[in-house]
Amino acid sequence: MDSVLGILRAEHRRMLDGTSMALAVADRLEHGETVPTGTLSALANFFAYAVHRNHRDKEDSLLFPCLRQKGFSEGLGCVSVLLTQHSESAVSFARMLSAAEAYENGDRQAISAWILATRQYVEALRSHIRHEEEELFPQAERLLTADDQQELATAFAKAEERAKFTGIDEVLEDYERVAQTLTKLQLPRRS
Repeated sequence: MDSVLGILRAEHRRMLDGTSMALAVADRLEHGETVPTGTLSALANFFAYAVHRNHRDKEDSLLFPCLRQKGFSEGLGCVSVLLTQHSESAVSFARMLSAAEAYENGDRQAISAWILATRQYVEALRSHIRHEEEELFPQAERLLTADDQQELATAFAKAEERAKFTGIDEVLEDYERVAQTLTKLQLPRRS
């Protein structure tokens, strides 16, 4: 079984792959090129599930409270900052989602809003992930016992089941289709 931090790190890697795709799409659109229909919605739906519904639930509802119970005194400020970042990035994500919906419904003017919101969201998400990986996780690894890890792993599995919804398979298939399409188009993947 992976450690709970290993699970979160793997989710981070997948989210970072998504941010690279989103930036590549933003660059392409900014240069007047097109992307296949459904691309913006597929990316937005992926982030809605992977970040806002699945990953954040594990952190906000399970990991952070566990760390607080363990007396994570130095980390309390860190956890507070991370929770604030969760809220702030949700705002730019909402703008990204709204612009994607408008664009997919024929509003070609929404593309500028999508590009701006996407870049803001990606920057915030990447910064947040760095903060967790470099500051929070090393401290958490020292605090969490094997029993804590086991208890959290069980809770993470339940959270993952809660995060699933009707249509999740289609969301993930659409995301993979976008990844494959972008690879075929030889769209540069931004770091």
